[in-house]
Amino acid sequence: MSALAVLMIIAGVGLALAALLGGIGAGRTGALVGTGASLALAAAGALGIFDERLVWRPFAWFALGRGGVQIDPLAGLFLIVTGLVAAPLFIGSAGTRRVALALRPVLVLCVVGVLIADNVFEFLIVWELTVVVIYALVSAGRDGPAAERAAALTLTLAKLGGAAVLTGLVLLAAKSGTFSFEQLAHSAPRLSEVVRGVCFALLLAGFAVKAALVPLQTWLPAAYGEADADSSAFVAAISLNVAFYAMLRVWFGFLGHPALWWAIVVLLLGAVTALVGILGGVLQQELRRFIAYSSIENAGIIVADLGIALMGSAQHQPGLIGLGLVAATFQIVAHSFAKAGLFAAVAAVERGTGTSDMARLGGLWRRLPTATLATLCCAGALAALPPFSGFVSEWLALEGLMQGFRVGGTISHLAMALAGAILALTAGLAALAFVRAIGMTFMGMPRDESIRPQRETTSQRTALLTLGAASLAVGVAAPWVVDVLQRGTAPIGGSAAYGHISQLGWLIEPGYAKFASISPTVLILTLTGFATGAACLRYGLRRRGRTRVVPVWASGAATSGERTQYTAVGYANMVRVIFNVVYRIRTQIHTHGDQRFPERLSVIHAEPRIFDPDWLYRPITVAFNRTAELVRYVQAGPLGLYLLYILVVVVVMLLVTPRLA
Repeated sequence: MSALAVLMIIAGVGLALAALLGGIGAGRTGALVGTGASLALAAAGALGIFDERLVWRPFAWFALGRGGVQIDPLAGLFLIVTGLVAAPLFIGSAGTRRVALALRPVLVLCVVGVLIADNVFEFLIVWELTVVVIYALVSAGRDGPAAERAAALTLTLAKLGGAAVLTGLVLLAAKSGTFSFEQLAHSAPRLSEVVRGVCFALLLAGFAVKAALVPLQTWLPAAYGEADADSSAFVAAISLNVAFYAMLRVWFGFLGHPALWWAIVVLLLGAVTALVGILGGVLQQELRRFIAYSSIENAGIIVADLGIALMGSAQHQPGLIGLGLVAATFQIVAHSFAKAGLFAAVAAVERGTGTSDMARLGGLWRRLPTATLATLCCAGALAALPPFSGFVSEWLALEGLMQGFRVGGTISHLAMALAGAILALTAGLAALAFVRAIGMTFMGMPRDESIRPQRETTSQRTALLTLGAASLAVGVAAPWVVDVLQRGTAPIGGSAAYGHISQLGWLIEPGYAKFASISPTVLILTLTGFATGAACLRYGLRRRGRTRVVPVWASGAATSGERTQYTAVGYANMVRVIFNVVYRIRTQIHTHGDQRFPERLSVIHAEPRIFDPDWLYRPITVAFNRTAELVRYVQAGPLGLYLLYILVVVVVMLLVTPRLA
C-alpha cells in the first residue's frame, strides 16, 4: 500500500473519530484528533502533487463505468488547502454545541469525498451530503424562526442547484456513454458543441448556487448569519471550495474546447458578483454578515479568473489559460486562509463580548490583541493589500484582464475591459469596507460601556495566529506558491497550465514576458527594513530626550467621549450616496413629539432589493404555490375520483399499446 493511501486512510478514520468524539461531548479530544487528521490530509495532498497518484476503482456501477477514488495533482492541491485550513479551525473551535462539533468533521469528510470522487454517481452523492451537513449546521447554530428560515432557504436553493448539476452531468454522461470521470475526460470533449453548451449552462447554474453567484447568492448571508461563527468558518473556507473545484474539473477537464460565449458569460458574471458582494458588505452593521458578503465578492473574483482562463482557451492563448488558472487557485488559497481567520476572530469577539454589532463594539484591540492582529492580516489579504496573499492573487487577475488586446473580437475586448474596470472598483471598495469593519470593531474607544470583553483562550490564540500568519506567508512566498499551483492545475490545463508564469528568482512575471513583474518577497523585506529603521530612529530620539508623547488628536474624542466617533452607518454614508442609483434605498424619517420641535427623529433604511432579489424569487414561489394548490385537489380527492384516474389510465394504455406494437 502506498504512502498516499495510508495517509488518506488515517485522515478518513481520524475525521470519523473526531465526529464521534464531538457527538459524545469529548470536544477537546475530538479537536485534537481532527487536527491530526487534517494534517494527514494536507500531507496526502502534497504527495498527490509532487510524488504519486492514487487510483482505486473497486466499484462497478451497473455497467455505467467503474468508480472509486482518484487523487491527481488537482485533487491534491485542494486536499492541501482543506487540510491546512481545517487544522487550526479544529484547534480553535472546541467549546461549542455537540451537534456542531460532530458535524464539522463530517463536513470535511464530505468535501474530501467530492475531491476524490471518480464517478458521476459518487460525485453527486457526496455533493448532496455536503448540502445536508451545511443545512444541519445552520439549523443547529441558533434557535428560533430566523435560523429555520435560513436553513430552509439554504436547502431549497441547494436542491435546485443540485438538480441542475444532476441534469448536466447525467446528460453529459449519457451522450458520452460512460459515468466514469476517467473516460469522460476522453469522450466528452468530442461531443457536439450544442450538447456541450447545454451541459455547460446547466452546470453553471448548479455550481452558481454553491458558489453564491448573483442572483443566487441570497442564501449565503442568511446561512452565515445564523450558524455559529466556528461552523461558518468551515462552510466559508472549506465547503465553498467544492464549487470551484467542480468548475475546474468539469469545465476544463470534461467539456473540451469552450465556446466564446462561455468565457464572456463567466467573466462578466464573476465581475458583477464581486461588485454586488462588496456593495452589500459596505452596508452591513453585523460583522458576521459583512464577512458573508465578502465571501460573495471573493467568489466573484475567482469565477472571473476562471473566465480569463476560458477566454484564453477559446481564443487559443495559452498564456491566458495559465494566468487565469493560477490567479483563480491563488485566490482560492488566499480566501480560504483569510476567511477562516476572520470567522475565528468573529468567534473570539462574540464569545468575549456577546455581540458582533459594529455599532456597539470598539476599542477591542486592548482586550483582544490576538484577534485584532489576526483580523488585520486576514483583512489585509481580502482587501488586496501588499504583501498579503490577496494582493498577489488580485494583481494576477488584473494582469490577465489587461491582456485583452491579445484576444480577437470586439465583444471579447469589451468583456475583458469591463470586467477589469469592475474588479478594480471592487478592490477599492473592499479596502474601504475592511477599514470600516476593523476600525468600528477593534479601534477607537468602546461604544457600549456595558460590554466587558473577555480575553481569547489559548486554543483561540493558536488558531488565530496560525491563520493570520498563513495569510501573510502565502503572499510573501508567492513565487513558490505559484509553482505549486501550476503543478496542481496541470491535469486540466495541460501544457498551458505550466510555465506561463515565470519565477525569476524572487520575481513573478505573469503570462507574457516583459509585460509586468512583482516580488512580494522583496516587498516584505523592504517594508520590514523601513519599519525597523523607523523603530530604531524613534528609540534613539527618545533616549536623547528629543521627543515627547502626547495623546492623538481625534476631533476631541479624548475629552468628548465615544459619541464623537464615526458610526458604521456614518462611515459608509459616502458609498451609500454615490451608489444609491444601484442601492435604491428607501429612507423613512419618523418624528417623535411635536412636528415643529420634535423630541427625537428615527430613520429607517430599507434593505436594497438588489441584495435580496425578491423580484426573482417571488414569481417562482407564487407559481409553485399555485401549482401545488392545483395538485392538492387532484391528490386529496374522494375514492371515486381515484377510480376514475385508474380507468382513464387503463383506457389510454389500451389505445396506445396496439399502435406501439
